[in-house]
Amino acid sequence: MNELNENYITVNTMLSYKKNNGESPEELGDLINLNNDLIKNGKNIPNEILLKNKRNKANFNCRKNNIHYEIINKTKPSQPTKKMIKSNSEVFVKLRSTLNKITEENFDSMVIILISVNINLEDDLLKFCDQLIQKITYEKKFLELYSKLVEELISKINGEINFKDNFMKRCDHIFNDYLDRTSLDDFNDPNFIIKGEITNMAKFYCYIYCKNVIDDNKIDSYIESVLNKKSKTYKLDLICAILKSIQIIDQQMLTNIDKNVLKLYIAECNVDKHNDKINQKENFLIMDMIDIYNKYLN
Repeated sequence: MNELNENYITVNTMLSYKKNNGESPEELGDLINLNNDLIKNGKNIPNEILLKNKRNKANFNCRKNNIHYEIINKTKPSQPTKKMIKSNSEVFVKLRSTLNKITEENFDSMVIILISVNINLEDDLLKFCDQLIQKITYEKKFLELYSKLVEELISKINGEINFKDNFMKRCDHIFNDYLDRTSLDDFNDPNFIIKGEITNMAKFYCYIYCKNVIDDNKIDSYIESVLNKKSKTYKLDLICAILKSIQIIDQQMLTNIDKNVLKLYIAECNVDKHNDKINQKENFLIMDMIDIYNKYLN
């Protein structure tokens, strides 16, 4: 094909044009929105959808010689929505209500209310743990606040039902579920909608580690869990997030991490940084991670 249609073009045609003409996505013009007539029938077969050459908006990202399309407005993947944790228990309703009101300003008074609730049923405690974990995974701006809350609850909630054991078991279950149920090679794909959730969970672990809620062995085990996954991009994003978070929160805690857990991975990254195929973002992450390792762990 020597030229583009003035008004419409299929994704396949666009890919073919780029391959034959060697032009970047930007030079293909304002090929931006889905043809309204084909939205319903075409959304499940994106390679056959017609794109319109008019003044709308689109994102074109080039990755590994393929064009990845994120069509704004029409096919942008829906963001994860919080699932309502349901219970008729008055105890849980009070716990959830108090948790939803907590801020830096009223923190002490809300903690007093939370620890005054008599939690006798394991089901109430587990639902409260799930509610708290949900807020941790969705509200990254308040990770420090929630880590402080967990620290307080662990030290002050007494009773037959152990809050710390139950809370950490639920955290680990959800974190491992995120690790297992995702397409790890698509970690940077916009359709990978739980990337923020699992990253927030990893950063939360860093906060409670720096508060000595979990010990060195536990943070080492989380790092190992991530390193056991095959995707290089996936490991790089999460390991870098963990190391940089600990550096920001309490850099001295980095010296307690078992360097042998990361030794082989750092060696791999030292090789990868000379690979022309890695993108600029990955190169910056590798350099940051190696710098942290050499400064605090080597």
